Amino acid sequence: MKRLLFSSLVLGLMILTLNAGVSFTNKKLIAADLTVAINSTVVDGAGLTSEKPIIAYADAVSLIFYVKGNNAGCSAGVIFKFAAYDSIRQQWDTIEFLSQTVAANGTEVVQQTILLNPGAEKIKLLSVQNQETVAGYTVDVNVTIFIRSN
Repeated sequence: MKRLLFSSLVLGLMILTLNAGVSFTNKKLIAADLTVAINSTVVDGAGLTSEKPIIAYADAVSLIFYVKGNNAGCSAGVIFKFAAYDSIRQQWDTIEFLSQTVAANGTEVVQQTILLNPGAEKIKLLSVQNQETVAGYTVDVNVTIFIRSN
């Protein structure tokens, strides 16, 4: 019994040692879910304000997309575009670094996760476009970023 308890304690300490120095960040890029009107694009600085997390030193980064239609007939894609930051020029890209389309599914929540190669210094949500063209087919959207660093 003492040997089993000692083995469990040693294993627990090994796991703690392996996890030492690992940090996790999990945050929404938009503070509150954003409603996007039909056939419109909302951009950072004019309709939405994006968080701008540093991903340069991350071991793993994933983006979790959230789309919820406000009508049972919603089915068109929502296009999310992201920009990367260049610290040498001290400005954001003007052309998207990444683009991802997530199709709405009526009033059901659609959640999609993609892995991102952390090759950029920082990332921000540049724009969100609702491709629906039928009156009343607005969508609620958001993006969460998960960052793991050692």
